[in-house]
Amino acid sequence: MSDKLKNCKFTVVDLANGVKINTTIPEANHPALRSGFARHPVNPRWNPLKYHAWKTGVQLRAAWMRGEMVVRSTDSLLVPAPGEKGRDF
Repeated sequence: MSDKLKNCKFTVVDLANGVKINTTIPEANHPALRSGFARHPVNPRWNPLKYHAWKTGVQLRAAWMRGEMVVRSTDSLLVPAPGEKGRDF
């Protein structure tokens, strides 16, 4: 296992009611991640890290809507759909 993966701190984030993800996005940027997932507009005062978190939320929502990701029933985590190749979100 690479050193990068050993140092990653994954946390579970509630994106919406019944939808969670594992992410390495810092906790300070979780509201921006949720905002993007909820399709709220970007806040022009956000720094680049918050914008990146927002954009990730938008991309996750779009992938979920396209059926590329599904909510796993056992733990409500948003995961790649069966048969989908690994994507970087």
